[in-house]
Order: sequence, then structure tokens, then C-alpha cells
Amino acid sequence: MAYSASADIQKMLNATDLQALTDDDLSGAIDADVVTRAIADADEEIDLFLTKRYSLPLSSTPEIVRKLSVDIAVYNLYCRRGEAPQTWRDRYGRAKEILTDIRDGKLALDGFSEAATVTISSTRDEDDKVFTDDNLDGFTDE
Repeated sequence: MAYSASADIQKMLNATDLQALTDDDLSGAIDADVVTRAIADADEEIDLFLTKRYSLPLSSTPEIVRKLSVDIAVYNLYCRRGEAPQTWRDRYGRAKEILTDIRDGKLALDGFSEAATVTISSTRDEDDKVFTDDNLDGFTDE
């Protein structure tokens, strides 16, 4: 499930700009596949942050996640053509700050359960080693 849609992108960019950012074959039309890919790339980036705290996929898309997806996707579209305008660089930077705060627990997505954490422990202690210097003698790190 995508966090945003082409319609969300079209609300942020006028048709002329969106065409210029996506029309690689100079057909004179907006390339929907390019927009879809920019959204997918944005959502993958978002998931990298959310997976540390939340079980994915999310059951629904919180409004803030939709907004972050749009901001990152538009930034991605501009970057396809070179450097993004300052406004979109700022929005992308702010999106990453918010995602970092979510990942670090400073912000939370209300209504979504956090991912289960796994604790790994060992029943072995220092006197119960399987590998020692004696039984590894002769092995090299080659």
C-alpha cells in the first residue's frame, strides 16, 4: 500500500512542472510510471525509519506519513533533473527530521502498535566457552 498517490503529487505541482519532471521521452505528457516510482522510493525510505518502531505494513496511512511521502516523492522527482529547489530541499530535510524523531521515539504515530522487540540472551558464561585459543590453534584468518 502506497502512503501517497499521484493525485497528492498533482496537488503540490502544477501540470507543467510535473510534465517537465517526468516526461523523459518528450511525449508532452506526464509519465505516471515515473510518479509511481518516485512515490515507491519515498515510501521505501519512510519504511526504513518506521520499521524500527512499528509493525509494517501499517493498517492505514496516518496523515503525517502521507505528507512525508508526498514531500519526499516531489523531492525525488526534482532530483531526477538535477538539484531540487531550496523549498523542496527544506521540505525533504524536515521530513527526514520527523522520521528520525519517530524512529528515536521522540514522536509517535498514535493508534499504531509498536513492533515487538526481541531480546537475545545466552546461557553460556566465560567458563563455558566453545571456542578457545587452544582449540582454535592452527586456524588462520585467511
